[in-house]
Amino acid sequence: MIKFFRHIRKSLLMENKTAKYFKYAIGEIILIVIGILIALFINNWNNRQKDNIKEHKILIQLREDYSDNLLQLEDKIKMRTALIKSSLKVLDFVNDSPSIDVDKIIPEIINIIKDPTFDPIENNLISSGEISLIHNDSLKRILSRWTSDVKQVQQVELEWQKMRTDLLVPFLIKAGIARNVHSAAWKGIDTPIEFLDKTIDSRLIIEESQFSSLLNNETIIHELESIAASAISPNHVANLQSVTLRATIIKIIELLNSEIND
Repeated sequence: MIKFFRHIRKSLLMENKTAKYFKYAIGEIILIVIGILIALFINNWNNRQKDNIKEHKILIQLREDYSDNLLQLEDKIKMRTALIKSSLKVLDFVNDSPSIDVDKIIPEIINIIKDPTFDPIENNLISSGEISLIHNDSLKRILSRWTSDVKQVQQVELEWQKMRTDLLVPFLIKAGIARNVHSAAWKGIDTPIEFLDKTIDSRLIIEESQFSSLLNNETIIHELESIAASAISPNHVANLQSVTLRATIIKIIELLNSEIND
C-alpha cells in the first residue's frame, strides 16, 4: 500500500501536476490521520474493556471481603453485648450480697475477660491506585473513608484492651480464680464465637484449682466491682460505633451488588 501511494506521488511530480499533487498529499494526510484516530479508538476501547474486566474482579473481591467483615463485626457486637450484660450481673451480685458465690461469678467473668477486637480485611485500593478503576463515585467515597471509620471503633477497643491486660488479668491471679476461670471456659461444648473456624473441636481440659479463692476478701470484692464497672463504658461505646460501621458495610455491599449486577 505504501509503495502504491509512493508511485502515485512520483507520477504526479513527473507529469508536473503540482495542484493535483497537493490535493493528493492533503488527502493522504487526511487518510493517515483517520487511520491514527481509528487505531487510537480501538486501543482506547481495548484498554477500557480490560479496565472493566479488572473493575469487575475488584468489585467481586470487595463484596466477599466486606461480607466477611460484616460477619466478624456482628460477632464482636454479640461478644461485647454479652460482656456488658455479665458486667452488670457482677455489679448486681456485689450489691445483693456481702459475699460472692464463686460458682455464679465465674461464668460472668468468662464473658468479661474476652477481647472483642474488630480486625477487618483491609484493601489496598487507595495505595495501589486501583480505586480509580471504580466508576461509582458514591462507592469510591465510602471506600476511601473506610480506614478512618474502622479506627473510630478500634480506638475505643484499645481502651478496654489496656484495662483487660493491666487490671482484669492480674486481678484473676490475685483473687486466686484464674485457673478455675480457664477451666470453666473450656468446659463448654460450643466453639467460642471469636474462633475463625466455627466447626473446629475446641475442647480442652484444665482441672480446677485445689486452693480456696480469695474472692470474698472485701478489698478483692471492691476491686472486682471497679473492674466490672470499668468494662461497661468502653464496650458500650465500641458497640455504638460498631452499629454505625455495620450500616456502612451494608451500604458498601449494596453498592457493590448494584455495580456487579448492572
